[in-house]
Amino acid sequence: MLIEGTVPKSDPKSDPKSDPKSDPQKLTPQARLDMIIALAKDNPLITREEIAKVVKVGRTTILKDLRILKEQYGLRYEGSSKTGQWVIDKKDTQ
Repeated sequence: MLIEGTVPKSDPKSDPKSDPKSDPQKLTPQARLDMIIALAKDNPLITREEIAKVVKVGRTTILKDLRILKEQYGLRYEGSSKTGQWVIDKKDTQ
C-alpha cells in the first residue's frame, strides 16, 4: 500500500544501479593496481584511506592490492604513519 506523498522504495536486488557488474566506474583488478601505483608516484605521502577513496574500494581491498604491489613492484611505505612515504623499488612501472 502506497501512502500519499511517499516514494516507493526500489528492490535492491532488481535495481540495476546497485548491481556491481553494471557499474561503469568499477575498475578491473589490474586497472586498480595501475591506479594505486600512479597515485603513489604522484603523491608519495598519500594515505591508504585516501587511496581507497580515490579508487572507490574498501580498506580490505586496498590492503590486498598493496600486498600484491609489494611483491610485484616492491611498493612499500617507509617512515612513520604521519611523515612516511611510498617507495617503489622496481623501475619497470609505467
